[in-house]
Amino acid sequence: MTKSITFVPEFYIDNDKILAGFVALVAWVPLYEDYSAKYTRSMYGDKLFPVVLLMNRWDGMIGFPGGKAEGDETAKLAARRELLEETEYYVTIDKLIHCHGYTTDKVVGHLYIHNLGIVTKQFLCDVIVTATQAQGFISEGSPFWAHLMDYGKENGWTKLRNSSGLATSVPEELDVVRKYLLSNPPDNIWNPEQS
Repeated sequence: MTKSITFVPEFYIDNDKILAGFVALVAWVPLYEDYSAKYTRSMYGDKLFPVVLLMNRWDGMIGFPGGKAEGDETAKLAARRELLEETEYYVTIDKLIHCHGYTTDKVVGHLYIHNLGIVTKQFLCDVIVTATQAQGFISEGSPFWAHLMDYGKENGWTKLRNSSGLATSVPEELDVVRKYLLSNPPDNIWNPEQS
């Protein structure tokens, strides 16, 4: 059974539903700069690729770090707290940009983007290693970085976007996150049309 989703603005609440906040931690990274295969390194080595941090959640689904608001928390405060609990990554409230809101029969959810800009692969690895020390590591889920580009024959982004393992609203949220990243890219991104 597919859940019915309605899109809502940032400060929408419904006191009869659970309020939740989630964070899309995004970055641009030269994924192939130190790749051993010469062809791959020569084609993609200095190019930047967009990535997003996702969670293999406790319920077997894939989603963003985040969860239910507690007490009088706003969705934004809940998103920041949950990101810290699940990944040990701290972000200030002013760095979270609302990008998507939705409601289902039980939940009002809001997704916020935190753009890390251009980072190294080592930085991405460090985020995952640090997350192993988080309060909610494994019990809440395990984080991983997802690639937001395709590599021909719809490998990469298309398979992620169409995965049946994505939690409610995540496919639409991934569309918003990818559009955000690709609408204002840094110089030197990989463009499949130019390859």
